[in-house]
Amino acid sequence: MLLHLDADGCRSGITRHDVNDIIQGADHYDLVTLSRRRYVVQGPSRNAWHPETQRYHCQMCSQRFTTRAGLAQHLASPRHAPRLYKCPSLHDCSKAFSSISALVQHIDSAECGIELDQGIMERVDDLLEELACFHW
Repeated sequence: MLLHLDADGCRSGITRHDVNDIIQGADHYDLVTLSRRRYVVQGPSRNAWHPETQRYHCQMCSQRFTTRAGLAQHLASPRHAPRLYKCPSLHDCSKAFSSISALVQHIDSAECGIELDQGIMERVDDLLEELACFHW
């Protein structure tokens, strides 16, 4: 479900930004939240078109696009979004993530041993329950 919501393609109209607002609003003790700021997506710049390659270039990475809309979609994706979430593990995991779905995938991977801390896992589940209880 989180991947679906992060993709901004839900028929309900909920966006990745709505999900961030809900999780950040519910995370009163900053268990998984690094930043409460909301980032503003900038569209393609005037310098994005390169006639020599006949492509629009992302100024933040090396990707190129055949359409301005493709570049705009790329810029609006989590690819260049700030890292808003952190692993809540007490085992010195310092990983940070730009989407809640990426954090949940990290937790599910059991990479850092967080699954051993039942109290933390219950608090993360409570945060995710906020999404399920939200009335779209």
